[in-house]
This record gives sequence, structure tokens and C-alpha cells, in this order.
Amino acid sequence: SAADTGPVDPNKICQQLTTSGLTDSVCPYCGVQPEGGWTALDTDITAWQRLNGHYIVRSALNNASYYAVLAGDSACVFLNGQGITTPDSYAFQVEGGTLTVMGSATVTGDFKSGSSVGATIDVVSGTLNLCGGTYRKSTGSSNAVVAVRGDGCTVNMYNGTAIEEGNSYHYEGGNVRLTANATFNMYGGTIRAGQAYCGGNVYVNSAGAQFNMYGGAILDGKAQLADGSLYNDEQQYALGGNICVLKGNFTQSQPAAV
Repeated sequence: SAADTGPVDPNKICQQLTTSGLTDSVCPYCGVQPEGGWTALDTDITAWQRLNGHYIVRSALNNASYYAVLAGDSACVFLNGQGITTPDSYAFQVEGGTLTVMGSATVTGDFKSGSSVGATIDVVSGTLNLCGGTYRKSTGSSNAVVAVRGDGCTVNMYNGTAIEEGNSYHYEGGNVRLTANATFNMYGGTIRAGQAYCGGNVYVNSAGAQFNMYGGAILDGKAQLADGSLYNDEQQYALGGNICVLKGNFTQSQPAAV
């Protein structure tokens, strides 16, 4: 329901963590006090890195690869005002387990070499909680900023989170692409300024897909073909500047705005 805003107020997470200094802090999201404190995620990596535990980004990262949460793992990442950029890969992949990202900074990913995925966050299985941060892609590619492509996945998006400016060229879903029997719960934040030929901001296309909009705003999306037109001689049409639902369900509750 619309009252399900998470175990803590997401708007207070950044303030709580910054004030505490994260030395021996209890995580305000999951309530766990990490043994040995929070691990610094402050080294650029040349190969993907598995996350399981509590991490803080102490300096801006310009990584060559990505961070992954695998089955049975649980990771909480505090951005701490420091951005993450992965110029040749998605930034995070959830492949089982739970990933929670908190704080305020910009996370920018791109097309993963050798993969069909061009998302900043790739959700294959498991749960993703976005409790802050701005998420973008560095270039247009064949997928959205957040790609949800595994059956049974759940994405929870809270206040303080922005998914924006995704450009999927002549593909579907500029910002969010939900193409599996999965659930996306939007409790707050904004999804904005996405562009694609179908579903500039949000694209839903799976019989069991469910997008629940309990709060926040989806705005300023644009649907157009790669050449900027709305249709062409090959009978291709641009559909859904903000939202396009081909299969599945989209529900909206007040005070959500589209």
C-alpha cells in the first residue's frame, strides 16, 4: 500500500549517516551494526567486485567495471556525496540477494561490453532499494537507466531518488524498463526527462509485470524514433512519452503525479 515507505524515513538517511561518521554506526535502513565498521568503497576496479555487507563511497569513483550483489548476499551502499561512473559497464548488478543504495550523489553507467544490457543498474533477480541518489547513463544504448529483466524481482524507489535523462535511441524505455514478471514500487522521487521510441520514461512489457506508483513524479518524457520523427515509412511509431504499457499493469495513487 501507499503507507509502505520502508523501515526508516529515507529523507533522514543521509543526515543520520553523515552525522554518525559511519565508524560503528548502525545502518538506518537495515538496522545492522557492521562488525568492524563500514567498508570503504574507494578504489577503482578493473574487474567486477562482489558486494556483501556495508559500504561507504569516500571519494569519487571512475570504475572500469561494476559491483554485483549475488544470491544470498545483502549490501548497503552509502554514496556520501561521491559519484560513481562506469564508462564501459553498468554500475551495479543485482543477481540475487538485496542491494540498498542510500545518500546523495550521481551514479552513471553505460553499455556493458559483451552484453545486451546498457543499463546503469541491471536487476536480474533479487531486490533493489533506492533510497537516494541520481541515476543516469553516459550515452544512449539499448536499455534503460534501470533495467528490470528477471522474474520475481522487486525494486523499491523512495524519496530523494532521481532516475533521469536516459536515452534509449530507437529502443524501449529511456529510464525504467520492466520486461519481466517483476514489481517496481515507486514511493517517491522522480523519473524524468527520458527518451525512447516507446516509453520515454517508463516501459512495461511482461504479462506479470506490475508498476505501482504510490508517490513521486514521472515527467518530461519524450517518445520519438532515432531520427527524431514520430513515425516512418517502415511503419514504426513512437508511443508513450512518459509511460508505455504493452503488457502488465501500471497503477497510480495520490499524491503520485504524471
